[in-house]
Amino acid sequence: MNSVLIVCDMFTAPAYLPRVRYVCDYLISNNWKVDILTEHPRNNVNLPYKIHSVKYLHSKKKYLANIEWFTKTVLNICFNYKDNILVRYAKRNLRNNRYDIIFCSTFHTFPIAAAAKISHLWQVPLIVDLRDIVEQAPTQTYLEHKYNHFVGKCIAKIYNNISIKRRNRYLRKANAITTISQWHVNYLKSLGYSGVHLVYNGYDEAKFIANRCKTNKFTITYLGRIYPQPVQNPDLLFQAIHYLMHDKQLLSCDNCELLFYTDDKSYNTIKSNIDKLGLSEITRHNKIVKHSDVGDVLNKSSIALVFSNDAINSGTHGIMTTKFFEALGCECPVLLVKSDNDCLAKAVIETNIGIAAQTLQQCVKFIEHHFNCWQQNGITYANVDLYAKQKYARGNQTKQLENIIHTLLQRNYDY
Repeated sequence: MNSVLIVCDMFTAPAYLPRVRYVCDYLISNNWKVDILTEHPRNNVNLPYKIHSVKYLHSKKKYLANIEWFTKTVLNICFNYKDNILVRYAKRNLRNNRYDIIFCSTFHTFPIAAAAKISHLWQVPLIVDLRDIVEQAPTQTYLEHKYNHFVGKCIAKIYNNISIKRRNRYLRKANAITTISQWHVNYLKSLGYSGVHLVYNGYDEAKFIANRCKTNKFTITYLGRIYPQPVQNPDLLFQAIHYLMHDKQLLSCDNCELLFYTDDKSYNTIKSNIDKLGLSEITRHNKIVKHSDVGDVLNKSSIALVFSNDAINSGTHGIMTTKFFEALGCECPVLLVKSDNDCLAKAVIETNIGIAAQTLQQCVKFIEHHFNCWQQNGITYANVDLYAKQKYARGNQTKQLENIIHTLLQRNYDY
């Protein structure tokens, strides 16, 4: 039996790293022994894997938690503290285990350094899976979303610069690199890395099935976090709905609802626009939905929203959100707004799942078309290209990964 150690960032709600979980499920079903080394989750996580987790932040009181976060962030900047505690755990608790390969998956840079050190220590091949990279968005936008005060921004900028340098150093120790879009592949190759493979994000074909349901109202749905501009720019959506409500008087609270399943901080980034344009009466803000319920929500949605922004003008590149692929799995019509004119727009066009909107007129026309369809049938459909859709099934992506693993296992490496 082959054995893999998966080293990854924290399993966080609501999805709990679907890309990583699917890899685990696939390998286990193919008779692999799978162990996971990760940061201890902040909430209880019930997953059917052998998880070795290391607690990074301990304080529960807000005042002490802020001090601890600041102190350990400084330690990370200076000494790569967070990665090093994973390495120490592995040395103490996993040294008697035999692994054929190390698979590291990350949305930022942690825990690439830890995985590279463990790989070198045990002399086994390393695959690094980059789900996101710092350079895909302007400056420290993602960290600013979490730490929006002045000190947080300064720390985020320093942390990102150091993290990029460390990531690049340890990526050179990887035997293979996988990532999620052609932009990411091209960018990583431009840094001089070889062995970079495109493994798309995708949908779990066992959980996201087209089972479209009739609804009493025309339902426009957004699921997941919302990032402020320049990463996402949904202005055209709100302007289109305002036009269809107040000018054309097609939509109203009697026949339409605009649903946001997101956290409070995300919703606050769009609330002022919703209030200003008079959309409050049709808008509902709900808690983030459980991952197991996302398919049901999408099948009961008339349109699924995916927020983005023009890649050239905004500086965002290659962001292939899982929510797009989940909507694709359920064949729910997708309104990508504003079009990134990049990888995500190409996937929308290729699969014929919806529209990558660049203008207000395109948004209005798309919403109006599907509203008319809903009025006639109580349901909406997307005329999906099934061949193109199958390309993004997670089963295909995981087979790609398995092929990469078997290729590495057949080689001899000099450590």
